[in-house]
Amino acid sequence: MEEIVKLPHILTITKEPNSLDIPNISTEYKDIPCVYYLLYKNNVIKVGRTTDIYSRFADYRSEAKIYPEHKINGSWRTVKKLYEIMDVGETIEVYADFIKIKKQYEIHEGRRIYLTVDLRKTEKDEQDKYRETLLLK
Repeated sequence: MEEIVKLPHILTITKEPNSLDIPNISTEYKDIPCVYYLLYKNNVIKVGRTTDIYSRFADYRSEAKIYPEHKINGSWRTVKKLYEIMDVGETIEVYADFIKIKKQYEIHEGRRIYLTVDLRKTEKDEQDKYRETLLLK
C-alpha cells in the first residue's frame, strides 16, 4: 500500500447526498496509459487499466450523474458499487501509475521490433497482489 500512495494522486471521489462527486482530471494526464488504484478506508478496492485516465474518469462521472439509470458499459458497475459502499461524506482516493511508453525497439533479423508494455498483464498482477481487499475488478 505504501508504494501506491507514493504514486501521483489523481483525484478524490466524495459521496454527496444523492450523488458522487467525481472531479475532472487534469488534461496533463490525457492519453497516457496507466494502471489506477481506488483506495477506500486504506484498502485497495479497485485496480484498473486505461490508455487514457482522463476519458476513463469522464465515463465514471457521466454514469454517476445518471445513476441509477443503467448504461451498458463497465463504468456503471463501478459507480453502482461506489454508491453501495460509501456513506455521505466518505471519500475514495485515486492514484495512477503512468506507463511511459517510449519508442524503443530492438533489431531482430534486420527488422525493428517495437517494445510495448502489456497493461493487461500489469493490471492482473496488481489485482492478484491486492485480491483480498478488491471489491471491483
